[in-house]
Amino acid sequence: MSFADPTTITINGVALSLAKIRDDGLTSEYNSVDGLYNLLISHNRLKSGRIKTVVKLTVFRTVVHPLTGLNVTESVTHQYSFDRPPYGWTATFLDQESDGLMALLTLANMTKLFGLEH
Repeated sequence: MSFADPTTITINGVALSLAKIRDDGLTSEYNSVDGLYNLLISHNRLKSGRIKTVVKLTVFRTVVHPLTGLNVTESVTHQYSFDRPPYGWTATFLDQESDGLMALLTLANMTKLFGLEH
């Protein structure tokens, strides 16, 4: 079963519709109509037998370069991945563990990460 097409991601209270633009079996890619948001979801079976899943959101923005004053297009990528064995973890376990990790990423902790703290 795949994600809905279009799929929706909500950022700062705004729901963004992302249409599927690619489906290669274990990889799907979605784009916003303006091309500023790209969502990639992929699964790979590793040589070890483990399964690696990646959910990656790339956001493009036009920003002013601080030295030249010119408008340039830049991007930021938010990526969540997990590498798991094919047995022993249920979707419930993964959800609970993911919730714990996401709860760690508060504004205060994101500010620390942005400041290169670890």
